[in-house]
Amino acid sequence: MKNGLTSLLTGIILGGAAALLLAPEKGEDTRKKLKSKAQDLAKELEKQAEKGKEQFEDFKENGGQKMKDWRTAAQEKVENATKNFNSTVNNAV
Repeated sequence: MKNGLTSLLTGIILGGAAALLLAPEKGEDTRKKLKSKAQDLAKELEKQAEKGKEQFEDFKENGGQKMKDWRTAAQEKVENATKNFNSTVNNAV
């Protein structure tokens, strides 16, 4: 997702800059448009950064519990497999 977002933002920046620079307008108007677009992009990046922070916090809060759950489940499976193995060996003897 990081690469896709980076590519999207890079494309937006380059495409917008090229369109503005190649447009037949006065330099002052072009600079105003570039500044406006840069401000819009900065706002969007702030929104995306905040969203990323929220997702990280959620993972930090819930991810730890999920890891504990996975660990417990894995330990239970190992214990069950060990019991089954020992039972099989004892029955075979």
